[in-house]
Amino acid sequence: MDDDAALGTAAQLIDLGQDANALRYIGPVLAHDPDNPLARLYEVMALEGVDADRARLRGQALVADHPDWAEAWVQLTFVLAHHATPAEAATAAGRTLQLDPDNIQVHLSMSDCLFNAEQYQASLEAVDRALWLGTQLWQAQVRRGYCLFMLGRRVEGLQIVRRVVGEHPDEPEAVKALAALEADSGNHQRALDLANRAANEAMGQKGTAEVAHRILLGSLNRVILTWLGTGLGLSIIWGQILRSGPSWAPIGAVLPVILVAAQVLAWPRLSRGQTRRKVVSILRGDSGVLLVMGWGLLLYCQTIYSTVRWLFDRQYHNPLPMLVLVAMVGLIVFGLVGRLRKAVTTRTR
Repeated sequence: MDDDAALGTAAQLIDLGQDANALRYIGPVLAHDPDNPLARLYEVMALEGVDADRARLRGQALVADHPDWAEAWVQLTFVLAHHATPAEAATAAGRTLQLDPDNIQVHLSMSDCLFNAEQYQASLEAVDRALWLGTQLWQAQVRRGYCLFMLGRRVEGLQIVRRVVGEHPDEPEAVKALAALEADSGNHQRALDLANRAANEAMGQKGTAEVAHRILLGSLNRVILTWLGTGLGLSIIWGQILRSGPSWAPIGAVLPVILVAAQVLAWPRLSRGQTRRKVVSILRGDSGVLLVMGWGLLLYCQTIYSTVRWLFDRQYHNPLPMLVLVAMVGLIVFGLVGRLRKAVTTRTR
C-alpha cells in the first residue's frame, strides 16, 4: 500500500474512533518518511485517544517544525484543551486563531480554556465569536449562559441554559449544567431532579444521588462555616467571660443553646432556600461533613461543661478548643493533600 492510500485509510479510521488501528497505517509511513507532515498530523490526532502525553509531544514538535501551519496548531489546541493546563491550551488556541481566525471549534476550545481559568468575560467573548460565525452547537449556548451567570447576569444566563435544555432534553451534559445553575440559584429540589435525570440518561444509574448530593452539599458551605466559626469563637472567649464575674455563669449554660437554635432557624437562609429537614438529610448523607458538624457541637457543649466546673471550684477547665482546633487543622491539611493528589493524578493521565 502506497503512502497516500495508507494515510487515507488512517484518516477514515480516526473518523471512526479507531485510533489504535489508524496508527498501524501511519507507523510504516513515518518509518521511511519521518518528516511527512500529513503523517505526523494524523499521528497526533490518533495518539490523543491512545497516549495523550505522546500526542502532546508530537504536536509540539510538529508546530515547531511548521509554525505557520494552521491545521497543526488546531490539533495541538485540541490535545492541550483536554490534557494540559487552561493557560497552555489558551496560548495554543490564540496562536491557532492568528492563523485561522474563523475556526469555530478553536473559538469554542478557547472559551472552555478561559472558563476553566475563571476568566469568564474573556470566555464569553470567545464563545460569542463562535456564535457570530454561525455555530449551531447547543454546547456554545450553554457555555454562554454559564459565563453570563458567573459574571452576575444570573437570570439571563439561567434562562439561556433552560431554553437549551428545553430544546435538547435528551442531552445529559446540558441537563447537568442546568442542575448546577439551579442549585446555585437556590432551586434545590429542581436541581436534585435534574441531576438525577442527567445521571440516569448518561449512565443508567438508578437514582444517582451522588451527582445531586454533590450539588446540594456545596450550598451548605455557609451553614458549616457558621456552625464551626461560632462554636470555636465561643469556646475560645468563654474563659474570659466567666472570669468577669459570677453573674455570667448562668449565661454560660444558656448562650450555647441559643446560638445553636438561632443557627438552625437560619439554615434556610444560609443554605440558599433549603428546608431545615433537607439540610439535615444532606448532612446525614455525608459522613465526613457529619463528623465535622459533630466536632462543632462539642465546641458548644464544652462551654456548658466549663461553666458547671467553674461554679463548683471557680477554675476554668477547657482543654477541648485546642484539641478540636488541632483536629480541624489536620482535617483541612488532609483535604488539601487529597485534592493535590487528585489534581496530580488528573494531570498525569
